[in-house]
Amino acid sequence: MDLEKQNLADELEQVRAELEEVRSQSTTTAQLPEREKLNQECDQLLAVNEKLDSENQNLLEKLQQVRAELEEVRSQKTDAPTFSLPEPAELLNQFRKKLPKSKISLREVEMLLELL
Repeated sequence: MDLEKQNLADELEQVRAELEEVRSQSTTTAQLPEREKLNQECDQLLAVNEKLDSENQNLLEKLQQVRAELEEVRSQKTDAPTFSLPEPAELLNQFRKKLPKSKISLREVEMLLELL
């Protein structure tokens, strides 16, 4: 986007220089169509430049909105309550109290906690 804008700005400067060169020469009837053409090209480049400036401004505003939303999400994420999981051995004891005939091992409880 910036490269395109810079290229258009360079082209605009070049057209302006050509326009000034034509203006500095004595104006003859043969030069009038060329001068008019340069004026039209200059006007077109100015219009494109204004359009790109407007699009750039819109994109900057959208970027600011997205950054604000991201910051809000990040702050909500850090404000979320945290909880701690019990130790594997403690969890295994609780499990065995509720289901005494279960054949779950401490290693299996550790693996489950890792998955969480």
